[in-house]
Amino acid sequence: QIGLGPVGEEDLGRLTGSLDFNGITGTVVDFAGEQLRMVVVILPHGGDSWFFKLTGPGPVVAAEKVNLIQFVKSVRF
Repeated sequence: QIGLGPVGEEDLGRLTGSLDFNGITGTVVDFAGEQLRMVVVILPHGGDSWFFKLTGPGPVVAAEKVNLIQFVKSVRF
């Protein structure tokens, strides 16, 4: 979607992080292409995975990443 090639296992450490809140541990994935950037937060719940995604021009996504994280932290299952 953002023009990246395959991501190797050795790259996962720099692309992913964890998000802990309200007893939930999620995964944050931050991909950046030449012009586009995508931030995805993945939350596990009851055997399912919920995905929250922000995609757009790199500077816009960088500025809005904090808002995405705050929104995800408001999720209640």
